[in-house]
Amino acid sequence: LCLDNGFGARKYKNIELLEKEEYSTLLPGYSAVNMIQDRVNGYWFTTSEKGIFYAADLNFQIYDQGLGLSDSYVTTFEEKNDSTLFIGLRDGQIFELNTRKHELLRFPPLLQITNQNNVINALFFEEKSNRLYAGGSLQSFDGVHWEAITYNYLDTSINHWPAVNLVVSRDKKQLWSTTSSALGKLNLFSKEFQRFYPVEESGVRIFSGYEDINGQLWLGRIDGLWKLEADTLVRSGFIHPSLYHRIEAIQQLPDSTFVLGTKGNGILLWKDTSFTEIKVKDGLTSNMIENIYVDKTGIIWVGTLKGLNKIIIQQDGSFSIKKITTDHGLPSNEINKVKVINDELWVATTKGLVRFPDEQELNVVSDPPFFEAILINDKPIDWEKKNHSFSHQQNNISFKFLTINYHQNGKIPYRYRLSPAQEDWKFTQNRTLSFPALDNGNYTFDVQSQNEDGYWSDSTTFTFKISPPWWESWWAILLGLLAAMSLGVVIYRNRTNQLKKEITFHQQLAEVERQALRSQMNPHFIFNALNAIQGYIVQGDKLAANRYLSRFSKLIRSALQHSRVTKIPLEDDLNSLKNYMELEQLRFNGGFDFQIKVADEIDLTEVTIPSMLIQPFVENAIVHGLTNLAGKGKIDIDLQRNNGVLFITITDNGIGIEASKKQKVGIASAHKSVGMTITKRRLEMLSANQGTGDILVQELKDENGKVLGTQVTLQIPLEE
Repeated sequence: LCLDNGFGARKYKNIELLEKEEYSTLLPGYSAVNMIQDRVNGYWFTTSEKGIFYAADLNFQIYDQGLGLSDSYVTTFEEKNDSTLFIGLRDGQIFELNTRKHELLRFPPLLQITNQNNVINALFFEEKSNRLYAGGSLQSFDGVHWEAITYNYLDTSINHWPAVNLVVSRDKKQLWSTTSSALGKLNLFSKEFQRFYPVEESGVRIFSGYEDINGQLWLGRIDGLWKLEADTLVRSGFIHPSLYHRIEAIQQLPDSTFVLGTKGNGILLWKDTSFTEIKVKDGLTSNMIENIYVDKTGIIWVGTLKGLNKIIIQQDGSFSIKKITTDHGLPSNEINKVKVINDELWVATTKGLVRFPDEQELNVVSDPPFFEAILINDKPIDWEKKNHSFSHQQNNISFKFLTINYHQNGKIPYRYRLSPAQEDWKFTQNRTLSFPALDNGNYTFDVQSQNEDGYWSDSTTFTFKISPPWWESWWAILLGLLAAMSLGVVIYRNRTNQLKKEITFHQQLAEVERQALRSQMNPHFIFNALNAIQGYIVQGDKLAANRYLSRFSKLIRSALQHSRVTKIPLEDDLNSLKNYMELEQLRFNGGFDFQIKVADEIDLTEVTIPSMLIQPFVENAIVHGLTNLAGKGKIDIDLQRNNGVLFITITDNGIGIEASKKQKVGIASAHKSVGMTITKRRLEMLSANQGTGDILVQELKDENGKVLGTQVTLQIPLEE
């Protein structure tokens, strides 16, 4: 019924209560003009004073300052009987509520024991003595006045007890109460009060307490779960991370499973040695647990700072979670206490005490979003038409969408994806999404919304295509590939022909040079040999001439054979060199000795070198080093191998480089110059193909500067 003159609206559960004038008042102080119920059971009221009001669910009865409480911040409540509740507030006031007549009665104020306000942390009603117990400072009310619960501490003074939590024993005879660092026990009939304050545990705050079905008292502290045994606090005896977290609430299921609420680690179910964790990832509104209540059916109600959770445990151990938040009609998500009374759920929040039926049907239908606008390069388009195709320059797209759900007060979760760029869903509460600089291709944008019970809607989709630039089209790419292939073939053929010409030219040039070098070196052998033979004939020594001529013919034969190949085995070249030096010994009448030493690691048959490479230096040593030597000459030839290089050292004990230069004239000088130059050019040719070839010539002297001879070292790169 909508009433004027500030009487608001009245809600009657049925016709019988209408006749009895039993109703609940809505919008007190306002004049209700009209009301309508929408398709999702939300209620809309128009008023004369403040326009339109909305209620997600009229089954939520909220008791707050508007209905007569001194403070909307409800810290706790306690049941007296089927029709009466006691309500504790943050401002220290206590009210009695008649739940049938919706009448509030304020209690006398508590005794002012300290300078601070008595925040009502807990309430307990003892039926036999008809007393109400309240904490902050622990006091009891006998129906007329308040009485402080005091105790004798160390026989020195009488102290008040700052109770944080109240736990009644199962036999209803003892009332356990906790403070920031101690535990107390009050006998409800003898009024005897006992304080438990283990010295080693002093200063550790106790947040919760619970007496199990076996009469064991459990305590939740900042450092985990403890129990009281023989007036001493001991650990639970089990190892699990949550058992060492701050325990904010303790309850027990009918099958004796413990339900522990932690500050930051969610819910822990513990039975015997079995543990089950329930956290945000499983559907909880928060891992920061404030309070827990287990009703007679075994349903777990969990209060957090982000809403209420209803947890139903199945026989197979699985569980389901229903969230109840401001989206469903709660005035606040900060839950201080929850309890089921007469099949109705009562919830203490920071914005009032809420009463509503326990049975809440889930809303399994979630409306999909609709597009408010779609913008391409910040310009709106007609998104309702089909076959959307944009150019490569129109690749900055924005979506504006909306789902109408007044239950959620505009705080609607959305999830979206842009396929194929995004395969997984992304979550947001924004209603505008932008995708700048998209690549060309086919895209599908999906967006869904979630309702107050966690159900996702069907997708709202938008399919579009971004065309590639002309130079990325298939025909442009094909033409480009054909042009590139044609150009590549032309370049390849030109380069191949050029390389063939260069290789042929270098091969011909090298062969001509080798032939020219051999043709330049062969006359030296012939000239020297013929001179020697001529000398023997002039002297009339026919035997010597004949012996010399035999050796000379052998040398000529080997030189001719070697001239047909580029390289010969080192063994053959050394044999020719030995034959040449023996001929020179005959020509000089044994005026010098020679020795050829080859290192063991050199295989004379495997190693190959250009022919006649060593001979010019041996010839130079004989002609220019030993000819004018006073005394017998000596030539040592040493061959070593190291790192793929053949080292040939030719050492003589002749007159030395400087003295030889002074004696060189005419043909001799020219002969030496040509021989050295040709050999150096041959080494350079080897260097170009195989590695570094070099010639090192040095004059040998003793410590006093006396010339001992000349040493020539050839470095010949070898083929591996």
